[in-house]
Amino acid sequence: MSETENIIISVVSGLITASILLMIKNLFVSSFIPWYRHVMYKGTKIDGAWYQYANAQKTLMELSQECEVITGKATVHSLSPNNDYFDDLKTYNIKGNISERFITLNLTHTDQQRIGIITQLLQLEGDGTLLKGKASWYAPRMSEIVSGDAAYYRDEVAAQKCHDEFIRKSNALNQLPLSRPQG
Repeated sequence: MSETENIIISVVSGLITASILLMIKNLFVSSFIPWYRHVMYKGTKIDGAWYQYANAQKTLMELSQECEVITGKATVHSLSPNNDYFDDLKTYNIKGNISERFITLNLTHTDQQRIGIITQLLQLEGDGTLLKGKASWYAPRMSEIVSGDAAYYRDEVAAQKCHDEFIRKSNALNQLPLSRPQG
């Protein structure tokens, strides 16, 4: 064999070896490491459906979880008969993380021509069927960022009951007579 042939064979075998090693590395990084992390993850699992009834809106969050990383979709349906919202139905992409029992979620409007951002810090409460915390969002009708309480339930009936109880108490408070200062 000539020296040129030896160089060509060496270069080709080096390229083949590098390609095989690259494929093995990619397989290891894309398959084995995620599988191992999933098997070894001992944290709380919150994937699945979560429901909220608040501010004349019904929200359904469908979460997926890979270890501490959370993704999903949220659908917000307006229940207001006065058409107080721009859309009757809004959909958001969800990205977030869980650490211990604390969850951070960032929701962005799926329609990129619309402004819609919600940020939430929640904690898992009770027996793991309630996510409760605070949320901040952009309110387009007021053109400002506002914040408030947030509570999501694994069970839609529990979310509806909590909302109905809140409405009942609010109506009862509205029925109380206003007291006037004496003087």
